[in-house]
Amino acid sequence: MPVELYSATEAHEPAFHQFEEGTSDRIRYRRVNERTGDEVDYSDIAKGADVGGGNYVVLDQDELARSGRTAIASFVMRAKELAAVRADGVLLVLETLFFADEVRDPHSEPRRRE
Repeated sequence: MPVELYSATEAHEPAFHQFEEGTSDRIRYRRVNERTGDEVDYSDIAKGADVGGGNYVVLDQDELARSGRTAIASFVMRAKELAAVRADGVLLVLETLFFADEVRDPHSEPRRRE
């Protein structure tokens, strides 16, 4: 299922718009129905996962938040390969996971005396 990733931090850099070179004409992204060519409002868009053979499973946000399930995803970011994806209100949260050999055994660490 395609997802968008958003950083939990915010950069304070200038925001740029796109223009056609040599003009002051803004370039904008439109959501267009590929069959009809009509523009679609963002509120009328549902998410779907490709299950092969030109078939899709279409989900709405309520179904994702209501299931209470967590998905395990395979991806690469900063040398991490696994993540958990879960719904948190209206957001999907991605948390990187560690393999067992990457996690220290707390019983093998020396104890500090206080």
